[in-house]
Formats: sequence, structure tokens, C-alpha cells
Amino acid sequence: MYGLYLEYCEQNNIQPATESIYGIIFNTEFNFSFFIPKKDLYDICNKYDGGTTEERTEMEEEYQLHRKNKDIGRDLKNADKQTAKQNTEFCAAVFDLEQILPLPKSNVGMAYYKLELSTYNFTIFKLANSEEHCYMWYESVGKRGSSEIGICLMRFIDLKVHEDTREFSFYSDNCGGQNRNKYIFSTYSLLAQKHNIVIRHTFLEKGHTQTEGDSMHSVIERASKLIPLFTADQWYTLVRSAKRSKPYVVTEMDKENFFDLKALAKDTILNWDRDVENEKVSTNKIRILEGTLKFPNKILFKYDYNEPFRTIDLLTKGRRTIDLDLKNIQLKQCYKGAISISKKKYDHLQFLCDKGTIPTRYRSFYKNLQYSNVSREDDSE
Repeated sequence: MYGLYLEYCEQNNIQPATESIYGIIFNTEFNFSFFIPKKDLYDICNKYDGGTTEERTEMEEEYQLHRKNKDIGRDLKNADKQTAKQNTEFCAAVFDLEQILPLPKSNVGMAYYKLELSTYNFTIFKLANSEEHCYMWYESVGKRGSSEIGICLMRFIDLKVHEDTREFSFYSDNCGGQNRNKYIFSTYSLLAQKHNIVIRHTFLEKGHTQTEGDSMHSVIERASKLIPLFTADQWYTLVRSAKRSKPYVVTEMDKENFFDLKALAKDTILNWDRDVENEKVSTNKIRILEGTLKFPNKILFKYDYNEPFRTIDLLTKGRRTIDLDLKNIQLKQCYKGAISISKKKYDHLQFLCDKGTIPTRYRSFYKNLQYSNVSREDDSE
């Protein structure tokens, strides 16, 4: 908030107050408070804040390290934001997958108790100029796993490379199934070599992953609050018009747009177990990683924000090494056809059609959905 205040003062030639004065005025003279998203309620902070004096003493070291990492992550992001403002070849951005957007979205109470069709919105917020991108699809087109997230990032990177961007610095939460895994990392390695660029990804401290991009989700939620929606196209249209001053750039994704990054990793990664020092790699502890043409077929990574980079040689395992030119890799389609929803969900949606909750003109969309009696696997990996 203080950063936005400084930007406002700069744009309007106003002398800003100090951060301490700003905090005092904000907290004492306005009836405001900050909402903490449920995803950012973290055990360490909760235990410390609600603990006894003895419990706080026992976890003091862990708590202070947690707070330190929170501050370092945000300082890195703010520094990259300033760099991006001064260097057009440098892109700093935050990204996140919004909470599921339901279909139908209706105020009719009957719909509340039925399974809904999921619409997904992957958002990217450019820190330098507040340029905001939305990549949208629904569950018959794609899942919400690492392949979908990686392909959306690939689309964004390809777009910005054509605008002469040479270095990317992304910030996100720590979701292992979607963001922090070898499938995303192999994508960075591929793109770094394909475009001769640098891609860096920093994972913010768990429990403190709020970013500028969260404002996009809030705007969309407010814009849709009182509006019934029955098809994915209506969600796409609403998101395009949700912000009037600077509309979101919405890209509608179809099944032909999604490629299998798990297959890419299988074809391009021989080693993900040990780094070049023969130390076991702990993927879930990685805080920063980087792909660059300076180190082809390698991923640089850190467990601590301030330590030197470690290295994984993706094509060497023990004494075995394979020769691979990533520039010639052909990506494989993720899905050959529409993805089936569960039979139970299909029946619930047909019930809403039969009862008139879903208007007649939209029923063909729901009638034509494919379904299966086989339960779908977890789609967040």
C-alpha cells in the first residue's frame, strides 16, 4: 500500500510522508484493516501470535527466520520492479491461478448445493507498468496442473520475447503441484535455450505470498458479484470488461493450446535427483531457480535467498550423459479430445437445466459436455 502511495505522489508531484507517518495515519484515522487471505494464514505466524511466552521463546529462532525470509523475498521483488522500470529488456512479474470461477454462477439457492463446472484464470501481473494478463479456460478444455500453468507462462514469455525482452524474473507462491516442479523447470530450460534469454523464478515465503496480482482477482470478484453467468465465454467477456481504466489482456485457451510438459521433462531430463556436487536435490526447498543459455541443459537453484547458486545438470546422471538439442524438441499435445467430467457432476448440471436454473438457450453447452464414470485424477499436478 505504501508503495502505491509513493507512486501516486510521484505521478502528482506531491511530497510523500514517511512510511512510519503513513502507517500511523492509515491505522488511526481511517476505519480500514487489511484482509489476510486464507491461503496466507500460516502455522508459524499463527502459533507465534497465539502462543504462550514459553512457546514463543521455543520457536523464536524459527519465527525470526520466517520473518527474515518474508522481507528478503519482498525486497527482491521490489528491486526487480525498479529494474524493470528502467530497463525495457527486463520483465518482472508475479503470477497466480485464481480461485475456481464456477459455472453456472447463479444466485438461485438450488445451484449452491450442486457440483459446478470449473473455469480457470491464470493471471500474470507485470510489475513495471501494471500490465495484466489473464489466460482462461474451463475444465473440459484443460486441467489446472503444471502443464497448463507452464504453457501459459510459455505463451507469455514468447509474447514478450517478440517485444525484445531478454530477461524474466517471476515471483509466485509455493504450490508444488503447479509451480515448483521439474515440469515447469524443464520448460524454463527449453525457453532459455530457444530464445537465448534468462528466466528466474523466486518463490515467496510461505504464508506471505500476497502480491500486486491479487488485486486482479479482487476486481474480477467484485465485477461478477451480482451477475449470473452460464458459459465460459461469459466469464471471458466479464473479465475483459472488469477493469475499465486499463482492461485485462485475456487469452482464451483451447485444448489445442496445451502441450504435455510431463512428456517434455521425460524426454529432456535424465537427472533430477542430484546436483553437480552429488548432493540430493530437495525440490520443495528451492527458493530461487534460473535457466540461462550460459549454462545449457542446466538449472541453477538456491535453497536460501542469499546463498550462491547450486547447479543441476539435467543431462548427466552418474557417468551417463546424453546429447540433446532442446531447440529441436517438438512438444506433444496434452489432450486428444475434450476432457470428461464426472458422471455425478454431469447429472447435477442436467438437473439445473431441467429445473430452469440454467436458461434454455445455454442448455446445449451443458448437454454436450463429455462425462465418465471413472473419477478424475487430481488435476493440480
